[in-house]
Amino acid sequence: MELKGKVALVTGAALGIGKAIAEILLKNGAKVGMIRGSKLALQHMSKEKGAAGGVIVNVASLAGYYPMEGGPVYTATKYGVVGYTKALSLDCMKNHGVRVNALCPSIVDTQLVRSQEGDGRKVMDNLIEKLGTLLTPAQIAEGLLELVLDQSRNGAMMKMFHDGRIEYEDQAEVQPAEA
Repeated sequence: MELKGKVALVTGAALGIGKAIAEILLKNGAKVGMIRGSKLALQHMSKEKGAAGGVIVNVASLAGYYPMEGGPVYTATKYGVVGYTKALSLDCMKNHGVRVNALCPSIVDTQLVRSQEGDGRKVMDNLIEKLGTLLTPAQIAEGLLELVLDQSRNGAMMKMFHDGRIEYEDQAEVQPAEA
């Protein structure tokens, strides 16, 4: 997929991961706009409505697969993003010409991570000590670019580990229930 002249809609483009994503898309020729939510983005990209189609990449976390000690609410929301992305991808490509994927990174060195206080700080410090290294926003942006450019992926979860490994979990074809 060529990005030159395409419009990329990015949430959270002012800081951290969102900012790194907006920057890499701009460097690759895309025009970047900010938007709230996948459903709204879908309305603007749907071939059903005369648009050109496209790709939505949601940002989840490895916490959407591996529960994070001390972070049950964060873990639950990231499980939700993973499930939402998988469910949304089931009909978006065939009905709208839009692929839907998710990035699921390990802990990323952002202001949010660095600004934790109290119990949140203790949880972060313990995780950082166990992992030994954090991902950078630029690494996450590179992952996003890969998901955008790889037109064969729909319903894919890109798991990005602290040591630089990347694993994909592709969406299995869902069979309709027998009546």
